[in-house]
Amino acid sequence: MKRLIFLPCLFFVMMIAIQAQKLIPFDIELENVASGFSSPVDIANAGDDRLFIVERGGRIRILNADGSINPSPFLDIDDRVRNSGGQSEQGLLALEFHHSFETTGWFYVHYTDNSGNTVVSRFSVDPSDPNTALPDSESIVFTLEQPFNNHNGGSIKFGPDNMLYIGMGDGGSANDPNNVSQNTGSLLGKMLRIDIDNGDPYTIPADNPFVNDPNVLDEIWAIGVRNPWKFSFDRVLGDMWIADVGQSQWEEVNFQEAGSPGGQNYGWRCREGNHDGVTSGCAGMTFEPAAAEYNHEGFTHCSITGGYTYFPPGNDALPIYIYADYCSGRFWGAFNTVPAGVISEQLNQISGNAISTFGEDNNGELYAAALNNGRVFKLSFECNMEFDLDSRDASCNDVADGAIFIPNEPYLYDLTSAYQLEIINSVTGEEIQDPNLVPAGTYQVTASRFGCSREFEVVINAANLEPIDVEFNGTTDILSTTATNASYQWFLNGEIIPGATSQSIALGENGVYSLEVTFASGCIVASGVIVIDSITSTNNIEQINDMKVQPNPVEDFMTLSIATESFAAFDLKITDISGKVHHNQDIEVHGQTEINIDLQVLPSGVYLLIVSDGQATQTEQIVKQ
Repeated sequence: MKRLIFLPCLFFVMMIAIQAQKLIPFDIELENVASGFSSPVDIANAGDDRLFIVERGGRIRILNADGSINPSPFLDIDDRVRNSGGQSEQGLLALEFHHSFETTGWFYVHYTDNSGNTVVSRFSVDPSDPNTALPDSESIVFTLEQPFNNHNGGSIKFGPDNMLYIGMGDGGSANDPNNVSQNTGSLLGKMLRIDIDNGDPYTIPADNPFVNDPNVLDEIWAIGVRNPWKFSFDRVLGDMWIADVGQSQWEEVNFQEAGSPGGQNYGWRCREGNHDGVTSGCAGMTFEPAAAEYNHEGFTHCSITGGYTYFPPGNDALPIYIYADYCSGRFWGAFNTVPAGVISEQLNQISGNAISTFGEDNNGELYAAALNNGRVFKLSFECNMEFDLDSRDASCNDVADGAIFIPNEPYLYDLTSAYQLEIINSVTGEEIQDPNLVPAGTYQVTASRFGCSREFEVVINAANLEPIDVEFNGTTDILSTTATNASYQWFLNGEIIPGATSQSIALGENGVYSLEVTFASGCIVASGVIVIDSITSTNNIEQINDMKVQPNPVEDFMTLSIATESFAAFDLKITDISGKVHHNQDIEVHGQTEINIDLQVLPSGVYLLIVSDGQATQTEQIVKQ
C-alpha cells in the first residue's frame, strides 16, 4: 500500500449517503464478526469453515465460524519478519494455501525479512494439529532484494491453472526513481508467475509470455505495475483483478480475462491509471489501459485496496468485483461486460475503518479487515434502488406508443435495458412485453436487477389531441380542416364519400358531413357532424354531359375534358379553398373538347376548378403537387 495510517478507534460505523448507484443496485454493509487483531493485512481460507487472519507483525490467527479466535497463533514468524509498525508497508503481508492443501498440508506466505527484502516461502501444517503450523518447516521459494522500504506488493495467489502468481511493487520511493517497472531485466514492478509443483524451489511455466525472449526475465507475467497490494482471481470464471496503488492522483484496477496469455504492460511509471505519469523514455510504447480508476479528489481518497468478486442472486447477475479506498472508506463495484468492457460504479462510503484487505470464505462470502482497529467484517449487500421511473404518454387511447423507462441522465448507460421491467396492467392483468409499446392505462411495474427489485405504480395517459375543426365556406361550398400531417376521410350521412381523402372537399349536396383524421402515430380522431342545408346549386349544368380533369393530382399541366351536345360558352375559374381566383378564362365547347391548362405557377395545395354558365356551376377538386 502507499501508506498505512492509524486512525482513532471508533465504536460505531457511520454510513454516509450518496446518490444511488444505477447499474449496481445495492450498497455495502459491514457486520463486525471479530475484533482484537493486530494490523490485519490478509484473509484466507483453507477449504473449510475457518478464516486465517494475517497480522502484519508476523502472526497468522484462526477465526472460527462461530466468531471465536483461537488463543494460539496458527503461525508465528515474528522473529524473521521486519515490522516497524506505524505506516510501515513491510511485514507479513499475504497467505495462500496450496491448491491441494488437504493432501500436501502446504501453505505459502509473502513477507519482508529482517533485511528488508521480499520472501515467498512454504510452510507445512502440523500433521497432528490442523490449527497449528510448523515454523521450522519453512522452505524459501523466492526472494527479491528491495531498494526501499515501501511498495513491496502484498499478494500471492494460485490461479485456476495452479500456477503461483506474485505481485511485486516497483521497489518504493516515489515515481519509480530507478524506472524498474518498465525494465524487463528486473522483477520489480511486475506480476510474476511460477510453477511450484515441478522443480525445487520452482520452475518457469513453459507458456509464460516472455519465456523465449532473452530481453525479459522468464518469471514475468505482466509489466508496469506500481504496487499491486492486493489481487485476486474470480473463483468461478477465473478472471484476474489487480488493484494497483497509484502515486498521488489516480488509483487503478487492471482486469485480465481468464485464459489470457499474459504479457500486458500496465504502463507504470509512464502512466498513472489512464493518465500521463513520468513520460521520459515512454515514446512509442503501447500500454494496456486501466479497466477502472478513481481520482484522489484532493485528499479524500488515497490508496486502493483490492477485493474479490461477489455473485449477486438472479439470472441476470454478473460477478461484481468489490474494492475500496483505504482512507475514505468508499466502496466500488466493477463488472465485465461484453463487448463494452469493465464498468465501475461508486457504492456507498463507510467511515472509520481503514480497509486494508478483503477475503473470501469457502462459500464465496466476502470479508474485509481494518488495519486501524483490528476488526474483521463480513460484507452484506443491501438493495438500494432509489431511482424513479419515468414515462411517456400514449398518443391516443387506441395506440400503444407510450413508454415506461428509467431516466439515463447523467449516465451513459441504457438503464431500461439493463434492468428487467415487468409491466402489468392493473385492471386487466395483461403483461406488456415491450416498455416502449405501452397503451394508456395504470400499471404495476417491478424493476429488478442482480437480485434487487422495487415496485412502482405508473399511469400512462392518452395525450390530449386538439379537437378536429372543420370550416365551411358558403361562398365556394367547401368544407376544410386545419389538421395537418395526417390522412383524411370524409363522410356524408354516415357513409364514406369515395375518393374524399383530402384536407378539403367540395360539396355537391346538402346533408350531414363528418371527418375522420388519421395522424402519423396511428391515432384516429373524428370531428363533430356538420349539417349543410344552404347549397342552392346542385353543381349540375344541364348542357354538360361529362366533365373531368386529368391527371389529378397534377404537377404542372392539366387537361379538362368536357362534353356538350351543342355549342356552349362557359366561364372557367381556378380558386383556392378560400375562394381566391388564381386562373380565369372563357372557354367554348361543342361536342367532346379538351382544354389544356398551365398550373406551373400555382403552389402546392388544394384547388377548385369551377365551370359556370351564369346560372349554375359545376366543380372539380384538384390537388397541385
